[in-house]
Amino acid sequence: MHSHSGEFCTHAEGSLESVVQSALARGFSAIGLSEHMPRDRPQHLYPDELEAGLDVPALHSRFGGYVAEARRLQREYAHRIAVLVGGETEWIDDGSVQTMRAWADDLDYLVGSVHHCMGFPIDDEDGYARAEAAAAAGGGGLKEEEEEAAPTELVFRRYFDDQHAMLLALRPAVVGHFDLCRALRPAHPLSQACWARIDRNARCIANYGGLVEINTAALLSDGLVDPYPQRDIAKRLSELGVRFTLSDDSHGPFAVGLNYGALRTYLEVELGVREVFCLLPALDDDDDDYGKDSAAPAAAAATAAGTLTTTTRTARTAVRRQAHVLRDRFWRT
Repeated sequence: MHSHSGEFCTHAEGSLESVVQSALARGFSAIGLSEHMPRDRPQHLYPDELEAGLDVPALHSRFGGYVAEARRLQREYAHRIAVLVGGETEWIDDGSVQTMRAWADDLDYLVGSVHHCMGFPIDDEDGYARAEAAAAAGGGGLKEEEEEAAPTELVFRRYFDDQHAMLLALRPAVVGHFDLCRALRPAHPLSQACWARIDRNARCIANYGGLVEINTAALLSDGLVDPYPQRDIAKRLSELGVRFTLSDDSHGPFAVGLNYGALRTYLEVELGVREVFCLLPALDDDDDDYGKDSAAPAAAAATAAGTLTTTTRTARTAVRRQAHVLRDRFWRT
């Protein structure tokens, strides 16, 4: 439910079509395309985007090109694989919401992600250090009781607060890398204040029917031993009624399904999860327009391949429900 291509993402590889073809080759029944959504302020462009000569208008133009190509692939491959056209949010502050909502009308679903904290990207060391420095300097309107907290702790708290604001504003069908703030600071313990925020966000997701991705890209991080979210948070989310979907956060065809081979044991044995979910584009026989995702109740799908099954949520209640069953080949490394 979460993927990128070098055609529309400067830090990825391969064409968008090659990503779909890779999913087909691995036996996927569905794939979600979710390029990064554009930002509206020049200071929020990533270094690789600046190096590529992109500016804000170019980001919007590129994303429009992505949507057009993704829709073409959705139609062309409709009888071979279910292709969903989504976008990964770039939630930086409350000012991000209008851009996200405007583009959401052209998409099947959103992957709700937070990559920034205190205005700085926290998925690279330089940005994370800047976020910590801003926190130490009292940036971001810290509350009085937070003034004595360590900078990393403040970044963690702000991350989960920003995530909550994003959840309330956008209600994304899929929540991306739930605990990205831990990627570069894996040894930082989760405080009581952080757990309170995690519980709040989990209840929010469960209440509106969102899915949290089990994101295997985390296994590429030196300090993380589990997919996002790490198992302590994943167990808590499960206890609070949150449902999971699978994502590789692939940045090219080579990474589609990356590390999926170990997921079955991890989910069933380590987390006690017997069921995962996926989104499918829903087609009405009289209407070839794909609907938007909703929090429609999921229906369990039987499988002869094992105890772990997947369920789907239809995009519109008027559309035919489709069952998607995990096959053994889906778990091949």
